Parts: sequence; C-alpha cells; structure tokens
Amino acid sequence: MIPYGRQDIDAADIAAVVEALQSDWLTTGPAVERFEQAAASRFGAAHAVSVFNGTVALHLACRALGLGPGDSLWTSPNTFVASANCALYCGASVDFVDIDPQTYNMSASTLEKKLSTAGKIPKIVVSVHFAGQPCDMRAIGVLAKKYRFTVIEDASHAVGAQFSRPIVARGAAYGDYDRDGDLDILVTTNAGPAYLYRNDGGNQNNWLTVRTVGTKSNRDGIGAIVRIEAPGGKQWSHVRSGSSYCSQSDLALTFGLGADRTVAAVEIEWPSGAKQRLTNVAANQGLVVEEGKGIVSQWKP
Repeated sequence: MIPYGRQDIDAADIAAVVEALQSDWLTTGPAVERFEQAAASRFGAAHAVSVFNGTVALHLACRALGLGPGDSLWTSPNTFVASANCALYCGASVDFVDIDPQTYNMSASTLEKKLSTAGKIPKIVVSVHFAGQPCDMRAIGVLAKKYRFTVIEDASHAVGAQFSRPIVARGAAYGDYDRDGDLDILVTTNAGPAYLYRNDGGNQNNWLTVRTVGTKSNRDGIGAIVRIEAPGGKQWSHVRSGSSYCSQSDLALTFGLGADRTVAAVEIEWPSGAKQRLTNVAANQGLVVEEGKGIVSQWKP
C-alpha cells in the first residue's frame, strides 16, 4: 500500500494538544492567538487567521475576493477537490490548467497559452504548491498583472516552503536522509534555522549505496576508494570527511546506475592497502561492507 503521507508528531506536539484539552479553551483562546501570531511572523505576513481546515481557508479567501455567479476560477488538476470546490461553493465555474510533468505543479507556460486564447479571463487562479515544492510564482505573478486576475496560493502541501527568497547560508551537508536512494541536502543559515531539502521527486533510475566499515583501516573507512562496474560504464568515488563549513556529509557513497539493474562488480581499496571485490550486486539497495569480511548488512527503501 502506498501511504498518503507520513506524519511527524513528537512528544511536544502531543503535550500541546493535551494542554489545550485540559484548558478552559477548546476552540479559541490564547493558544489560537499564539499560533496566528507565530504563523504571521514565520511567513512574513501582516495577519494570519486560523480556520478549521484548508477547504474552509480556500472558501473564505474566495468569498473575501468577491467570487460569485458568473465568475470563473482556474486551478491545477493535481490537487485535492477543495481547490476547485471553493469556487462551486460561491456559485462560480471551474476550469483547470495542466501541470508541468517535472514538478507536478501548475505549468506557467500552459497557463499563459490558455489565457491568450480564453474567451473569458478567470477572476481567480488557485496555484497549488505540491509535495513541498512551490509553483513558479514569479511567472504566474507576471501573468496575473498582465491579465488582471487574483492569485490564491494553496500551500496546504507546502507550508513553510519558500520560492526565490535569498538567504545567507554557511554550511551544507549531503546524504540520503530518508533512505530512498537519492541524496537530500541540509543547509545551515546565518542567524536562522537549518533547512532540509528532501529529494522526493521520485527516483526515475536505479542506484546503489555503499557504506564502508574499516577494521585494519579507520572505523569509518575514510580514505577508501570505491569503484563500480555496470553495463552502463564504470564509476568511482572515495569516502572522505568534511563537506562544507562545520558540516559533515553522509559517509555512505551513492552511485546512480541509470537503467542498470545489476552491478557487475564493486571494488573497495581500503586505506590499509587491502582490496575487496563484490560481484553481481543487485541495484536499488544500500550495502554496509566491512573490511576483510564483506557485506554485513543491507537495506532497501
């Protein structure tokens, strides 16, 4: 079964819910005010209003903008029904703008073509930021000014995501944070939070990850050279410490294999001078290789 989503709920979240349930306020009150103030501060907004869910938020925004009978709203077909139903609740019509197959977000170029041939310009365009990735708001904003429509950003899938916002970063580390076969990036900022950019676009090709454990060599196998041979060609990399300012990237090495589903050979040259060779290794898995012993554990997404 493919999960709809994975929640990140920790002890502090649970404690906050219990505190609210034990208080005199279950719907409004100081906790809601604190949340709205924190949200406005986090997103750089003058105001923030909390509502029951995203559907209510979209409906409320449409009502505030005066959407009604005779008006139209365009949105992305890759979204929850609320992004379209918010127009129907107001008596307006709905149409759709196709997505970019690379980002799964509304295609700005397709929107431009549709606007240039439309008999009637929409009153509202709801751009849906999908799976943590914002739409191309710069291009959509230019079109909004040109054709005089209002944009509602449905950020339910991307709360906290940023588009074209400059930050001063100091350190970066790379690694397969979620063990799905691709590299994610963690960036630290000056006087600000760290940002984890997960590579969740969907793996289009095959891969192999190798982590070294030294015995005669140092424990992490730092300095080891790993070479692979596959039908698509040969690659090599080496295990090294450091990455960026005060940063350490994952010591495991990830190799992209394209369409190859098997690696003919994996050769490790350890800092001690010892060499190790593995043959006929299946793709799309992680290996932990111990010096002098071989594969001691494996993992798959």
